[in-house]
Amino acid sequence: NSTDQWALNPTSSDTEADHSTQNSNGIVPRPSHTEHGRGSFSSDQPLNYHGCPQSVAASTWLSHMLPVELHQSDIDKAALRFSIDTRLAQEAYRLQVEKDGIAITAADAAGFFNAAASLLQLSDLSCSARIQLPCVVIEDQPRFNFRGLMLDCARHFHEKETVLKTLDLMAQYKFNHFHWHLTDDEGWRIEIAAFPQLTERGAWRGEGEVLVPQFGTGPGRYGGFYSRQDIQDVVDYAAARQIQVIPEIDIPGHSRAAIKSCPELLVEKADSSQYCGAQLYTDNVLNPALPGTYQFLHTVLDEICDMFPGRYVHLGADEVPEGVWEQSPACREFMVEHSYQSAHELQGHLLRDLQAYLAARGKQLMGWEEAVLGDKLDHTAVVDAWSGIAVGSELANAGYGVVACAAPFAYLDLAWDDNAFESGYYWAGTCDLPTCYGYEPTTPELTAEGAYRFVGVQAVLWSELVPSPEQLQYMLFPRLLAMAETAWTSPVDKDWGDFYRRMPGQMARLDRLGVNHRPLEEA
Repeated sequence: NSTDQWALNPTSSDTEADHSTQNSNGIVPRPSHTEHGRGSFSSDQPLNYHGCPQSVAASTWLSHMLPVELHQSDIDKAALRFSIDTRLAQEAYRLQVEKDGIAITAADAAGFFNAAASLLQLSDLSCSARIQLPCVVIEDQPRFNFRGLMLDCARHFHEKETVLKTLDLMAQYKFNHFHWHLTDDEGWRIEIAAFPQLTERGAWRGEGEVLVPQFGTGPGRYGGFYSRQDIQDVVDYAAARQIQVIPEIDIPGHSRAAIKSCPELLVEKADSSQYCGAQLYTDNVLNPALPGTYQFLHTVLDEICDMFPGRYVHLGADEVPEGVWEQSPACREFMVEHSYQSAHELQGHLLRDLQAYLAARGKQLMGWEEAVLGDKLDHTAVVDAWSGIAVGSELANAGYGVVACAAPFAYLDLAWDDNAFESGYYWAGTCDLPTCYGYEPTTPELTAEGAYRFVGVQAVLWSELVPSPEQLQYMLFPRLLAMAETAWTSPVDKDWGDFYRRMPGQMARLDRLGVNHRPLEEA
């Protein structure tokens, strides 16, 4: 069981010492309201609990994670009680720990699960076979209902086990959306039954492959992909942790792996357009005027919608270079037919078609901020605002749903600092822990209507320089904790000094979970 690898099972000896408020002060993200009591709840016996249908996910997770067994019981015998209060907000909870028991109240499954995450952080990790919690009352609810992490598994392939471990860690810090970047120029990572060549060819790079070696993976065959069963396993694992998985099929740019796998559908031989993308490719953009493009994407999306039950499907739409489609006979004819004047309108036409196709299947289109270029999408689209802070407010005010991920603060593939031994990119600056924590995603220009459409915040990890699980964890932690607090905690309750004081306890927690985090520095 993958969960067991992340259970609270420390190796140090038990302690009977009464705990102070250190652990309750140390929760990340910081709760809305905390009232400390005296003493602690402590038990080395199986913990009886009484729940309700909405608390099943939380109690199941706690049974995997706590150092004592959980047994379901009648309410009068239960030391851990879950109860419904429909007056509480979505995802909100109340957690009360007293010397003789624990009470958790919420209005929905997500609220119970968030309470469980806080309870786990309260747990005294010095106890290997005992649950020990400080007496405390926590009343808490999130600032944003979308708290995400995007993980790129296309540039470097990360095994299913790495994804599952990442989901476990996300859950402990109350993230609830996993944006899974599954396709790009350098790899197609998801099995599509209708097009087996996507994973026979497009999932691999090296000498003799259709994709050339990249990012230091060498001349040998490198790559991998997720089978339909792998996808099901990840979706189920995430759902058990109240996390929705958002698949990303990046189009019309960043599509080299697809084009090289299916040239008979996706290449117009007469197109002599010359362009160069952000990653210096000259042949990585789908053609919006080819019938094969629509046949391919509709078929792929049919399978994607079948595999992913969540509401969102992400279609990328970023970094389509200048010069694309200019010398395409099919595009010239298409532009005349539809009275289009620009390449942006061609991209918009394709995205509008796909937005309608997804809507007919009960799905909502997401994209990077460039998806709005061409002004063809309706305002059910949700866009990731990545190029800066102001663009998030601008797009929300314009009527789009917005997930903020401004690169200088939220792109965790950026180097921590300019030390030559720190891995990472510098194109958007460097991003140490104070910089990441200082991220405020909204601006004073955000209107009341815009604030309603500002759905959340996500951290982003591109994987060009992330070849291993150890490097993945090093880039994420501890910065992901800062992003967790930005996504959850009200700005008036955020305080860098207070956050930094909580970090040593969190680093010790990550150590015990076997996480290869970056060490803290003196503030």
